[in-house]
Amino acid sequence: MKLKEESLAIRLRVHLLLFTVNSGLRPDEAKRIELRDIDIVEDKPGEEEILHIAVRGKRGVDYCKTMPGAVHPFKRMKEPTALNRTNSCSRKFSASCSIRSSTNSA
Repeated sequence: MKLKEESLAIRLRVHLLLFTVNSGLRPDEAKRIELRDIDIVEDKPGEEEILHIAVRGKRGVDYCKTMPGAVHPFKRMKEPTALNRTNSCSRKFSASCSIRSSTNSA
């Protein structure tokens, strides 16, 4: 059982890394992202899907469009079977919350 949980934590970190790299968010911005802030949209009609993220910063809300490579990791992290989240992390989509919940379950 412990090996499965460690594998889950490793996969979570990989998906989180891919999401962060392809989104271009700063670490402090990524920590404040919630699932309600992210929408999957088509870049242009008939083209690849991207994420449209409402980013809360010091000066209010701004919008970020990601690279297409951020969509798959986001979908994988959003799946209930891909993450072992606690109730406090159900709406959050941040590095600290996601990794903490997967390591606490070990």
